[in-house]
Amino acid sequence: MTIAEISKYKKNILGILFDILVSVNNAKYIGAKSTENEDWVKSHPFFKYYFHQLRFILIIQLTKLFNDSRNEKYNFYKFLRTLESTPLPETNESNRNRISNSSQMAKLIADLKLMLEEFKVDITILINLRNNVYAHSKQISAHSESGIITLSNERIEALTELAFNIYNKITGEFYDGEFIFPNKKNWSPEWLIQRVAETRHKIP
Repeated sequence: MTIAEISKYKKNILGILFDILVSVNNAKYIGAKSTENEDWVKSHPFFKYYFHQLRFILIIQLTKLFNDSRNEKYNFYKFLRTLESTPLPETNESNRNRISNSSQMAKLIADLKLMLEEFKVDITILINLRNNVYAHSKQISAHSESGIITLSNERIEALTELAFNIYNKITGEFYDGEFIFPNKKNWSPEWLIQRVAETRHKIP
């Protein structure tokens, strides 16, 4: 796998990761208690529906990264297998590759595999939800229905953190960098909800 191919992979999954992080931050805000007036706005059917749409996005997008399937061409498992089966990327000043020997590569791959293994149960539940619920627009309760186990908001947040940790591990080992999320408020409904909340007692 060349350093150019690694850069292309990082670029391709960054859009998925951005989508995931915006969605998890907005779901966390909408699902959390705020002021009385903000909670009044959040109780509107639009925001309740938006919250469920955010969970839909999270399940679908996270599955693209964690489902070891040939249908998911950007999944982490496929990336690791490609790293394992190809020579070391060329190292020079122009490509900024910091992996200079097979021992370093082996350690990186082992570390990434361990990170994935530690979340094996959550990943299995995630894929099951995607395949049996969200891909077919079924409805489930907050815990389970018909034997289908779901993921709490906290576990979805943990998988989101895992995805970014893997991305930053790859970026850090090859390029000595990491992804820093820009101003979250630019992508949040918080400002809108707060402004509407201010009008609560002014509405006839």
